[in-house]
Amino acid sequence: MQIIILSIIVFIILAFIMYKVTSELQKKRFGLFAFFCIFILACILAYYEYKSDDLPKIFKTNYEKVNKIKIYKLSSQKLNNKNISSTTKFVYKFTYILNKKNKEYLCIAPNVQINKVANKFIVKNLENIIEHCTLI
Repeated sequence: MQIIILSIIVFIILAFIMYKVTSELQKKRFGLFAFFCIFILACILAYYEYKSDDLPKIFKTNYEKVNKIKIYKLSSQKLNNKNISSTTKFVYKFTYILNKKNKEYLCIAPNVQINKVANKFIVKNLENIIEHCTLI
């Protein structure tokens, strides 16, 4: 949300400067400029969303290393973005399908905490993770 507000403010400032610099700015050029700025902002937001979605991948690779069980499908829900915005502590609910002893299980790990230390993400208590698995 903060990024969107900041992007809108930057867009308004750029549009105002462009309008003041060229007094003969035509509507066609302004429309083209506005479209270009919106396109650039959309690309930046899409890239930001793409990069911030690395935590489920980190959970999957760490889970497979520790438990030596492959996760076939994984979905995630970030739980701490509704109330608390944190840059170092993330709480997720993971739902995944895995294969144990030639049987498929649907598992839910409701409160997985991932901590950020410098540039590295650490899944807390991965060995003792609380998960609820049901046979599919």
